Amino acid sequence: MTMRALRVIPGKADSAVLDEIDDPPASDGSVLVSTVAVGICGTDFEIVEGLYGWAPAGRDKLVIGHEAVGRVVEAPDDSGFSAGDIVVPIVRRPDPVPCRYCAAGEWDMCVNGRYTERGIKELDGYASERFRIGPEFLVPVPAQLDRLAVLVEPTSVVAKAWDHIDRIGGRSRAWQPSRVLITGAGPIGLLAALLASQRGAEVHVLDRVAAGTGQGPRRHLPLRRSIRASRTARRDHRVHRGADGSRRRHPAGGAQRDRVPDRGVGERQALTGGCRGSEPSNGAAERRRLWDGQRQSPSLRSGSRGTVQG
Repeated sequence: MTMRALRVIPGKADSAVLDEIDDPPASDGSVLVSTVAVGICGTDFEIVEGLYGWAPAGRDKLVIGHEAVGRVVEAPDDSGFSAGDIVVPIVRRPDPVPCRYCAAGEWDMCVNGRYTERGIKELDGYASERFRIGPEFLVPVPAQLDRLAVLVEPTSVVAKAWDHIDRIGGRSRAWQPSRVLITGAGPIGLLAALLASQRGAEVHVLDRVAAGTGQGPRRHLPLRRSIRASRTARRDHRVHRGADGSRRRHPAGGAQRDRVPDRGVGERQALTGGCRGSEPSNGAAERRRLWDGQRQSPSLRSGSRGTVQG
């Protein structure tokens, strides 16, 4: 059988194409999953732009897609899954050596760069009609979430941030965060604001973006109000295209790359970031060259398998 899949030639800009390819091989895993939805993030943009990504060994094309939700088609009796289950796949696979972090199950902290990632680094991703995967790399989610569970992987970025915040702040018995500053009101920033609001915090969202690229203003304010974010500050910017078609956002007061760092500062505040990315001016190319061994990735890119509660 064959299926449709979105593939690119890593390192070649604008090579994305919807291809007809063979069904996933049994060697990919014992659980067959039918893809329900796939999310697109900044990493996917970089791969499509030819700035990042690696094809599987011996091939020149990579199936992209690492934020996904699917429905189990078939699974072994001892896998813990049954046909019809809604699942979210984990992205990263540990370093086979392994390094000390991978050995401890913290694959997202791999220090020697020998990890692999579905849809990003040396393994086909989930932007296909079906994929196979080992049961240990699947997270069950409530059936009522259905395609909304595509947000589980990006939400795990924020969940991991809170986990680190709690671990660090928890060293003091007096630490009780009450205010949160979120820098960037993109999808991750909005999810961060949502989780902070659920914790009962006073939420502040800072976004440098005042308008889109000719499509009208970015409509963040109603979403911010819906999560009771208490204050929003924004800075104006312009979007310019270079002769090569590249885009740059120039905020008032000086030039700045499109992607600004995910960072915040505060006084008795728990801090999370919410921008599309945090690359320096040559960040994507440099990250590709160095294999980015110490990039912090969401928990679903690591070995932290759990169950999402409805």
